[in-house]
Amino acid sequence: MSAAITGPLQPDALLSAQGLSVQRGGRPVLNDISVSALAGQWLAVVGPNGAGKSTLLHCLAGLLPPVEGGVVWSQEVASPRLSWLGQDTEGGEALTVRDTVALGRLPHQGWLGWPGESVADRDAIEQALADTDMGWAADRSMQTLSGGERQRVRLARALAVQAPVLLLDEPVAHLDAPHQRLVAQVLRREASRGRCIISVLHELPLALVADRVAVMQSGRLVAQGARDDATLHRAIEQVFDQAVRIALVQGQWTVLPQL
Repeated sequence: MSAAITGPLQPDALLSAQGLSVQRGGRPVLNDISVSALAGQWLAVVGPNGAGKSTLLHCLAGLLPPVEGGVVWSQEVASPRLSWLGQDTEGGEALTVRDTVALGRLPHQGWLGWPGESVADRDAIEQALADTDMGWAADRSMQTLSGGERQRVRLARALAVQAPVLLLDEPVAHLDAPHQRLVAQVLRREASRGRCIISVLHELPLALVADRVAVMQSGRLVAQGARDDATLHRAIEQVFDQAVRIALVQGQWTVLPQL
């Protein structure tokens, strides 16, 4: 069984999956996946239900060991330097919004430190709240918020880590269109600052805002490329059974449903 290790990578890569294969209940769910995550790049992972997208993200985060292959991390990426937002979002509803976001600063604390005490902590928390449009609710209890608002708080917690790598599983789930746009703007900004963003997305138009897109189907990586790559577009259309068509509309790639 292989595990995440540090080692040499291609230039600008912060982590890389090499020949990942995973089984669950004796059934293969990932088959020979190889993909690199580059500094300064937002990579969106798309595919139909059951494609293995979340499983891949769990492997990249070191939360799920593969049966074959492994994940190589750069020396920059260790436990406090990788931020994770998963789909398992229950718990912590009794905390305030600010305290929930402050938990993202735990990796930066010393032995007796508590998040929110330092200037760096406070600045990171306030920035994350502003980035997710949740500053207005900082003193409210999580249990008083809507599902979309709680999702934005959890995203703020991930942003507050200020890690070089952000692994985000469906970060815009339950969000309305304006807040999906806000999240996309923040992720583009973070990538421009040299961070690596890897996000699993069901929202195909949002995925086409990322720098690169990886397309999965039945546990395999079937295509990856820049958002304007015609071969990538055809692969997306194929894995979604021609239910969508990708077209350039007013200078932006978008997804048109095919009825």
